[in-house]
Amino acid sequence: MLRRDTYKDKKGQKGFKEVYTAEKLDQNSVDMFIKLNNDHLSGVLERSIEESKRKGAADDDGAAMLARFEKVCQVFMPDFAKANMLAKRYRGYYQLGTRLIYILAAFAVIIISTQFLTDYPLEIPGWKLLAEIFSMVTILGIIEYGNRVRWHERWINYRLLAEHCRFAIFVAMVGKKVSTKASLKKVNIYQLEDDDSLFSYFRGVRAKWEAAETPVTGKGSFAILKDFVRDAWLANQRKFHKIKGKKHKNAHKRLSFVGESLFALTLAAAILHYVYFGGLLIGRYLKFAAIAFPVTGSTLAALRSISEHNKLARTSEEMVYELTLLQEDLAAVEDINGLIQVSEEALELTLKEVSNWHVLIGFHKPEAPA
Repeated sequence: MLRRDTYKDKKGQKGFKEVYTAEKLDQNSVDMFIKLNNDHLSGVLERSIEESKRKGAADDDGAAMLARFEKVCQVFMPDFAKANMLAKRYRGYYQLGTRLIYILAAFAVIIISTQFLTDYPLEIPGWKLLAEIFSMVTILGIIEYGNRVRWHERWINYRLLAEHCRFAIFVAMVGKKVSTKASLKKVNIYQLEDDDSLFSYFRGVRAKWEAAETPVTGKGSFAILKDFVRDAWLANQRKFHKIKGKKHKNAHKRLSFVGESLFALTLAAAILHYVYFGGLLIGRYLKFAAIAFPVTGSTLAALRSISEHNKLARTSEEMVYELTLLQEDLAAVEDINGLIQVSEEALELTLKEVSNWHVLIGFHKPEAPA
């Protein structure tokens, strides 16, 4: 859940807009991102126009839709590009920092447990103690720096802004007022009302479009928009979630397999250590394995838990199913009002998925391993 003081420092001076606008990105990369997305969406729109022409639509309808698309992208695409790129940046920082925290915690234990491989298991050399201390100090440093810079909160909030701008492009094309308030209430997303919030910033972006918006008219325009919403929004999101769901499911299976394998090896090492009466060398390795394997397995379990691969995979599977139903509903639509209704349902579905993701990921802040 977004807090009212999410982006304010100890002196209460910085709000979302100030922090967001101060973020620096390579302008060439931003321009390239905008161009690639504009080209992709305009390509889909042009194919929809050609299809509508074959069905008898007027040339003026196609020209009007291209002009509308250009205006919509001028309003929403810059913030979509910036927020999306920043979300990826801070997600990378957060994931790297989190992985280092758990890996270093495991390393601190394993480096000391290697002493069981020597002839003097109780005489730990200074360099191993320093390595353990370095690991723990680094963990605390990562946590402190990550919380101060707010990798996690920036990733979450920039992703929310990017998703709002993404669906706003399609909703604006259809001609529906780009308002999320009613839909937000339906899916129980907590909406801040203070002037310094993410949603307040988005309302400012939305207002630019509402000031220039023109109504959608003409049967040809409806046919074009119907194909555009189907291909550029619903089909594209369905494809995205199909790939995303498979990716998360495979990641969960890999981590589970490795973790279960380490547990089995730990059990084997413990049994052998209990019944083994042979040489000292094998006994040393069994003692080391009995410590190192469960520590490594616990680290993988922690990484699997904070990544939420299994839950995210199920969410994507549900999205694929719901988007398939929406595509079927869209196929039966015969006028602009029906198209708006389907767009509203798609908007609510998108907001629900964003809300679930926010609740799922929003509480996994960097913290020291227990």
